[in-house]
Amino acid sequence: MGSLKFSIHPLFFVFGIYYAFVGKVFLFLVYTFTAVIHEVGHSFVAGKMGYELNRITLMPYGAIVGGKTEGLKKKDEILIALAGPL
Repeated sequence: MGSLKFSIHPLFFVFGIYYAFVGKVFLFLVYTFTAVIHEVGHSFVAGKMGYELNRITLMPYGAIVGGKTEGLKKKDEILIALAGPL
């Protein structure tokens, strides 16, 4: 697995400001940390299988992972999908 690159959607900051305004910064940080760990799980397993998922984007509703997945087999896709929650 190569290095992970992070990017942040502009609306992510809006949600962060909202959570700060309502006094729930800790909750926002927990959500963010959980979303990143979840996507790292997908990326780690994909890397072990020879695929390259190396971009994590923080979105207002969570996070997404992206990269090169050409030739992704259905069995591998299922295992990568299960890796996030695990």
